Amino acid sequence: RGVERADVAPDETGSQARIRAHRELLQQARSEAAAGQHRDAVRSLNLALLALCEERAELRFAKSWTVREVLAYLRRRLRGKGAAGSSTPEDLRGALDAYGRRSEAIVWNQEPLGDGEFGHLEEAALRIAGAVHPAAAGGRR
Repeated sequence: RGVERADVAPDETGSQARIRAHRELLQQARSEAAAGQHRDAVRSLNLALLALCEERAELRFAKSWTVREVLAYLRRRLRGKGAAGSSTPEDLRGALDAYGRRSEAIVWNQEPLGDGEFGHLEEAALRIAGAVHPAAAGGRR
């Protein structure tokens, strides 16, 4: 799967389209999680983050990078910035680390999601998204 490009409405900029794609992927992830498709749900969260990274010109990376490589890049690039709703870079680093470890374990090692764990992963993804693109911080339910 790749990041599917949303059709751009005539009055919608590329930036708005990518933020919309991010939000649509978040909704898709929520639906997949509710249906018990945990691996797909985490992949959709990853794609939602990638849609935002693509939007930000200063966050360029190779299309062949793994989620681990993208998160490591974001960790270096966003050094000194706090997560959305936080003023501390430590919160963002914690969100990046926790999200990276668990998403990798679920997608690649096929570990199951624990009760309520998707919500924690989604929250971490939204914190990262808010640091990448502040307009995306409104993606909460």
